[in-house]
Amino acid sequence: MTDIINKQSECRPLAVTNLDTGLLKVIAISIMLFDHIAVVFFPEQTWMRAITRCGYPLFCYCMVIGMLYTHDFKRYLLRVLILALVSQPFTLILRPDWSPGDPIIWNEVFNLAISLIGVYGVKSGRWWLLPYCILAIVVLDLPYSLLSILWMLVFYLCRHRRIAGILSYSAVVALFSITSAPGQVASIGPVELNIYVFALLAIPFIFIRTNSGLKLPKWFFYAFYPGHMVVLLAIRFLQQI
Repeated sequence: MTDIINKQSECRPLAVTNLDTGLLKVIAISIMLFDHIAVVFFPEQTWMRAITRCGYPLFCYCMVIGMLYTHDFKRYLLRVLILALVSQPFTLILRPDWSPGDPIIWNEVFNLAISLIGVYGVKSGRWWLLPYCILAIVVLDLPYSLLSILWMLVFYLCRHRRIAGILSYSAVVALFSITSAPGQVASIGPVELNIYVFALLAIPFIFIRTNSGLKLPKWFFYAFYPGHMVVLLAIRFLQQI
């Protein structure tokens, strides 16, 4: 009987959600690029930032899938932390609303890394890691606040329950939109919506399975994140000459 259970476990997929992470990463970085263009060059255009709220949950989801597949979590986490550190100076320089002396505006990768540690704690039975990660996110006032770790927990815990995942993800978005970011709104015609409502647009990408076969080199995203910031910084510099 034990052998049968073990064989069933081996045949069970890591998730019933979308495992086409190559495609999801391309979509996510495209949305991220559009968002950062809006931050640097069109900060008053709230609608541009609103429609890009669906990009960050795709990164959260891909991180969870990466955690499930990796054979060495420590090395995986180290790469993410190095990416966050390398990208941090460009994050500050590109923000038009930041100047030396202001509180540090952390880049989103720090939140991804800390959230991933919390979810890994749940996966590995080290539950004590989770409250420490939540505390770190709150104290450091990281981008997206607790959304990152809540989304990752949903994606991990509901990886074999698609409907439960959709409902839980939507509930987190709704709760955050109502309580945590009431002032961030975008006008869509006569209707004003909290910009985080647009994170719901990520649902079909995450919960509907695709099979594009698209594969990216492992280093591609790690190079793209700081690389696109350097390009945006160069463009802004040339505009000011």
